Amino acid sequence: MGREEDILKSLELKSGEYFPPDGSKSARFIVQDDFNNKLFEFLVGRFGIENKKHFREKFDQAISGDGDEAKKMISVRSSSLCALLCFYNVEKKPITFEIENGQKIGFNKSFFEVKNKVYNNPSNMDVVLISENNEYILFIESKFAEYLENGAVEISRTYRDEEPSKAIYDKAVGKVFYEKTANKYKVKDEYQYMGGLKQIISHYVGLQNYKNRQDGYMSSYYTDKDSRLDVYKPAKRKILFTEIVFKLAGFEGAYNKYNSGSNELFKLLREADHDVEYLNPTDYWTLFTSEDNKNCLNKEIKKYYKLNK
Repeated sequence: MGREEDILKSLELKSGEYFPPDGSKSARFIVQDDFNNKLFEFLVGRFGIENKKHFREKFDQAISGDGDEAKKMISVRSSSLCALLCFYNVEKKPITFEIENGQKIGFNKSFFEVKNKVYNNPSNMDVVLISENNEYILFIESKFAEYLENGAVEISRTYRDEEPSKAIYDKAVGKVFYEKTANKYKVKDEYQYMGGLKQIISHYVGLQNYKNRQDGYMSSYYTDKDSRLDVYKPAKRKILFTEIVFKLAGFEGAYNKYNSGSNELFKLLREADHDVEYLNPTDYWTLFTSEDNKNCLNKEIKKYYKLNK
């Protein structure tokens, strides 16, 4: 059984319950003309999206990253699709996160694929939320089934030799992962998915640059009308960062391994940076079945991702 079939089974779905009737895992849907528009219309119908104009803005943001996200969205394992469907509608249905000292903050603005400067190439944050009182900004790295993968990952010498990432890698080696061969790192046996830990450190570097941003920071990557420019305004917002991962039924062992490694890495980030609040990593089910957020998603999205009690 392939990974795609494993995930379909975990969600108790059949292939046709997500893929368009004339599409398939063999990517026939991809090569149709006007792919992005057809994908957009399919998602609107499949997931009962009511405000098409609003969803289109968020959809266009979500497919603007560097990883060909639109084509990935025809896969049941797409983390970008899951993030889009779960966070696109916060303007209408705000989402609550618990931060330090148990304080609960409501967020009612969402942005997708937000760039930050990271050495040679920018990083793309999956989701960024701004609070209702405009005092908090929350950067979110989203994962779906990526943690099922394991293996050595190459880390460039820039990340190992340059600050601020060098200090994090130096502390994490031996605690969370180790150098298997020259420039290739692997998680310790009790953890999982080195690629995710590498990405967290990349975002950490991006947040250090974001904190020190000047006028025009990252503006060359956006048009003048792009609403994501609001993220870079010199507002004195408290910066938060977290990771949200989808907990697949039947793969709890792999999830728990990765979550343990991620939490260990977040501890190191807290020690290194007191300007950003690093919230404990969470999962989609915990967030969206909580009393505060149980009504944030429509019934089609809840049903598809099994995000109900």
